[in-house]
Amino acid sequence: MEIATRRRSVVQYRLLGLTYRAIGEKLGISHEQARADEMAARAAVKAGTEETIEELRTRENDRLDMARSAIATQVLKGDLGAVDRWVKISERTARLNGLDKVTTLGEGEDGVIYGVVMIPAKAPDVGAWEAQARNAQRAHSNPIQEEGEEDEE
Repeated sequence: MEIATRRRSVVQYRLLGLTYRAIGEKLGISHEQARADEMAARAAVKAGTEETIEELRTRENDRLDMARSAIATQVLKGDLGAVDRWVKISERTARLNGLDKVTTLGEGEDGVIYGVVMIPAKAPDVGAWEAQARNAQRAHSNPIQEEGEEDEE
């Protein structure tokens, strides 16, 4: 049996609920090989999916660039409709590429937000970014109070 065919069979059997031992018996391989085949098949699917997503993102970015190019002359002439469309295209580009993660640091009693941080979507540790922003805010005259903190007057 070809390796790719065997791996597909292992995945199908696993989806049906068979154990690696049962799959191994059915396919004439060890249970360790059945497990390895499933892991390899899943890794291949994941790699293919990630590549496909990246290809789709690239294609959509190309389309957005084309749309932006088509209205560039009108934007430079000050056409407000074109400027509005440019902004919408830019917003879509930012969302597509994960540039729009916004975290508010707090809200005053009057409902006014007094701290906003733009966090890169691919930031390895969003919590670290938020903590860094809070520390920077504390260094200024209006420190942000965490829940349970008291005023130090």
